[in-house]
Amino acid sequence: MKTQILTRGPWQVPYKATNVLCEDGVRRTARITREPDTFFSIPATVQARGKTVTGFVTSRGDDLIFIAYAYGKNHAILDGEK
Repeated sequence: MKTQILTRGPWQVPYKATNVLCEDGVRRTARITREPDTFFSIPATVQARGKTVTGFVTSRGDDLIFIAYAYGKNHAILDGEK
C-alpha cells in the first residue's frame, strides 16, 4: 500500500497520513493534529499498544515517517522500552 496524506476541503487541509513508517519499524496511520509548523514536518499522533504517541510526520525520500517527540509521555513505546 502506498503512503499518502489525505486532505479535505477546498484548501486541501491534511487530516490523516496512511501507511506511515514509525521508529519501531511498524507502519501505522497518523492523525494530523494541527497545521504544519514547519516546511518539512506536520504534527501528528499514532496509536501504539493502545496508547497515543505524539510526534510529527516528515518525509524521507519517497516515504513518510513518524518521529515521536522525545519529551512526550508515551515516546518510549515506539522504542520498545515499555
